[in-house]
Amino acid sequence: MCGIFAVFGYNKSHTRDTLLKCSKTIRHRGPDWNGIYINDETKVCVCHERLSIVGVNKGAQPIYDCPFNKNYVLTVNGEIYNHTGIRDIVLQDRYDFTTDSDCEVILPLYREFGTKFLNMLDGVFSFALYDVTENSFLIARDPIGVNPLYYAVDLDGGVCVASEIKAIREWSRTVDIKIFPPGHFMTRNLELQRYYNPKWLLGESIPKYNMEVSDEAICQKIRESLTKSVEKRLMADVPFGVLLSGGLDSSLTSSIASKLVKEGKNRNWGSHVHSFSIGLEGAPDFLFARK
Repeated sequence: MCGIFAVFGYNKSHTRDTLLKCSKTIRHRGPDWNGIYINDETKVCVCHERLSIVGVNKGAQPIYDCPFNKNYVLTVNGEIYNHTGIRDIVLQDRYDFTTDSDCEVILPLYREFGTKFLNMLDGVFSFALYDVTENSFLIARDPIGVNPLYYAVDLDGGVCVASEIKAIREWSRTVDIKIFPPGHFMTRNLELQRYYNPKWLLGESIPKYNMEVSDEAICQKIRESLTKSVEKRLMADVPFGVLLSGGLDSSLTSSIASKLVKEGKNRNWGSHVHSFSIGLEGAPDFLFARK
């Protein structure tokens, strides 16, 4: 959980200090590091409040395509689960990475594919990217909307985007703050465009249930899909744990995570998963969580 804050077209009343104050309102989201990019000529500010999960020692944000030119500036709250595959298969050796962040793949993908790369990402994210060469920007949120994102446009056409409402409200007390919709992106034309278009959303017919498929095959497919989903979320360079309520969902995912860790997935933090439970004394959830 990091915090992002960016303004594209701030007015004369704002300075580096006032913009940092806006970003500081969400510092609880990322106490490990804070960074800021300011361009006084184009009136652009990109801030990041970092919670280190991947690339702890070499993953500070904002991320630049090149430390010297800084043609592209990126701030991300999220995790890109397939970043290794993108590096090895899609990008190969066409880009020199400057950090160990899983999110840096967004920069070369944008450079090569424009906005079309968004469907290549497997992850949860909200990000703001500033294209210095075109004086343009790209704001996007993951398909389901796991990571929060809000935006507002002032009377002068300035665009502010942030992980929480309070940062935008610090920027302006009068703007109308809106939720940035999941599965969408926005560029400098300020139009929200959907990039995530599954069949069920487009109204296309969904294949009917295949009565010839055995229950065993269906259960196996569900098991494999759920296991893969849990496994990719174990991606971390810091200790991690699970919030265990004792209900079906958390018990199932915790059991899978525990099994994967014992099998050697993410060996950085031993062979056991730490669990945490919250509830009232004597609640039945505690009993089932302990079991």
